[in-house]
Amino acid sequence: MKNYITARIISNAPIARDIYSIWLGCAALAEIAIPGQFVMLYLNASDKLLPRPLGICQVDPGCQAIRLVYKIKGGGTKLISDYKAGDELKLLGPCGNGFMLTAGDDDPQDKPVALIIGGGLGVVPLLLLADRLVAKKIIILGFKTASDIILEKEFADPMLRITTDDGSKGIKGTPLSLLENIEKPNVIYACGPSALLKSIARYAVNEKIPAQISIEERMACGVGACSCCAVKIKSKRIVSESADNYMAGYALACTDGPVFSAEEFIDE
Repeated sequence: MKNYITARIISNAPIARDIYSIWLGCAALAEIAIPGQFVMLYLNASDKLLPRPLGICQVDPGCQAIRLVYKIKGGGTKLISDYKAGDELKLLGPCGNGFMLTAGDDDPQDKPVALIIGGGLGVVPLLLLADRLVAKKIIILGFKTASDIILEKEFADPMLRITTDDGSKGIKGTPLSLLENIEKPNVIYACGPSALLKSIARYAVNEKIPAQISIEERMACGVGACSCCAVKIKSKRIVSESADNYMAGYALACTDGPVFSAEEFIDE
């Protein structure tokens, strides 16, 4: 259940080129957040009324704080980067439907291999997922270049693989280039650019592997009221009351998603 919460900033610092990490003290939200969910962050500015949707990256071990990672793209995110420890911000969350840990994720013998695959800022919500999964994990994270790499240390895992488009670090190529060279997974979790997700969805469907795809869409309200994050899916599934009035074949990323199954995700 999402709530309006006032959170105090614990830290707010850059971790890569134009990318910042912010820790917020908000136990009520941290205690119930699940991987793949996000918050709507309000900016305390009269000229920036719309909140910014930011995926939940981590929850501290004591469930007292959450971590968000964001990129400066405009005036709103630049304003967020200027906030200091001790400042207070208003949040709405946790929002959306996150990843479902499918049967066997907590039993390595039943589901021995979970593939976590992401690109760019899409790796952010995958970290909390990786923290929660106990099954064997193969993690593939793709970036444009070495200076764009984030959260590598936090994802520390024997099966972590990093790719860069230009080969400046890790393996040259995209995460897709590694799919033929890994152990076949029993379940796939993915988040990132649309082109990457479409390819992963096709791979999962062709290989008959259950896959959950977290999409990245522009959002304005985060509660299903404005419809600006409508996305096309193969079949209508109503998850939230706000989706009842929408035509078959469409869903809202903020309330029906942002996580969809590979079968629902349409390659247009």
